[in-house]
Amino acid sequence: MPLSQIEAFHRPTHIEQVWHLLQEGPAVRLVGGGSELAIRCPNDVEVLVDLAHLGLDAIDVAEDGSISVGAMATLTDMMESPALRSLPSDVLGEMMVHVGSPLLRNAASIGGHLARGWLSDVIPVLLVLDASVEYYDGEYQRVAMDHYYREGIHERLHVLTRVLIPAPQEGHRAAFLRFSRSAYDHALANAACRLDLRLGKVEEVRIALSAGFRAATRQPGAEASLDGGGIAEEDIAVAVEHLEVEAHSDWLASAEYRAHLARTLVARCLRLARERSGGES
Repeated sequence: MPLSQIEAFHRPTHIEQVWHLLQEGPAVRLVGGGSELAIRCPNDVEVLVDLAHLGLDAIDVAEDGSISVGAMATLTDMMESPALRSLPSDVLGEMMVHVGSPLLRNAASIGGHLARGWLSDVIPVLLVLDASVEYYDGEYQRVAMDHYYREGIHERLHVLTRVLIPAPQEGHRAAFLRFSRSAYDHALANAACRLDLRLGKVEEVRIALSAGFRAATRQPGAEASLDGGGIAEEDIAVAVEHLEVEAHSDWLASAEYRAHLARTLVARCLRLARERSGGES
């Protein structure tokens, strides 16, 4: 990032100040962990607004067991949080070890990571955990994470302030899988799922996947095909047929290959979650 283009650096202490600065135009950019700006900073950015002094770095557990993650918490903070490690199958910790390098996880904030809305292993896991996000656009708003991306809110002017995750539930099991060319490379595809399996029947299921640069999406058709039924191999095959995969081609892989990877990862995730639930292996 060429420092010569930056004309001002602000350190506000109130969210209203951030919002006022952000509305001055596209030359203003928010700074969380700074990892994204260090790699690619648009030439028209002239003003940086540091979010480090807003008190948004805490990870708290409410009385009902739900977990609040401040937008300035780093990926390492989340990976090491005892509260977050209590989530089904420690699926968040299972995923975090694959996100970039330890140095990147030490710097990258969860708010900045989610607000960019692409190339993310974190998003599919938070989707299957029924996470929601709190953001500020003149007033505080809260929406389900699925809605945040599906409605394009992440592309609008706002300040993401918190991620909220429901309390862990007894009996829930989850899994996350990705495929990449190397350990630190971006995933060509990834998938996550969560199951509540009782007496061999699926009482609740969540499935999310990504087959490229765009944010992961929930898969309601595949979920509905499993809900209330079994989780045998034939059931998983039917669920995979109901997946709606949006993939793209680039120099790394074709859209067809990415879509194949995504479907394969979903099937493996469902088998892994089934195994963790005590079902057939």
